Amino acid sequence: GGNMLFADYETATLDTCDDLAVFFRTLFCCTLQNAQTQAQLDNRPCTCFDFIAATIPLPCIAPTPLCMPFHNRQQLRNKYGFASATCYDVCTCFLCCMCMIMQDAREVNYREMNRNRKVHIPQPKLENMDDDFSEMG
Repeated sequence: GGNMLFADYETATLDTCDDLAVFFRTLFCCTLQNAQTQAQLDNRPCTCFDFIAATIPLPCIAPTPLCMPFHNRQQLRNKYGFASATCYDVCTCFLCCMCMIMQDAREVNYREMNRNRKVHIPQPKLENMDDDFSEMG
């Protein structure tokens, strides 16, 4: 058996150079990458407000810049049904926040690119369903 913390992810925390656009955007302006990931998780385009909210703390409107990577991670876990790992996420955020930002951006990009490429698995046909209902009544 593998580690359940990582079972849901298709990308690894330390594979930072797998997507050079994400790498350089995070390296030179991590708040911009955070804003982009947040917008993608919300299924909407990234706006100037997203960048401002990621850069300047606005109480009651947006999470502070220090909390945004953690917030994005929790939203990613919820959106894609990943196992909860709050303690791990807090540690990752403090120890290598840029790695976490890059992994989340790559994961969202991967999921968006492959959303329409999923293999269709036919559902089994239900036979004799009328017989089952007639026996109940």
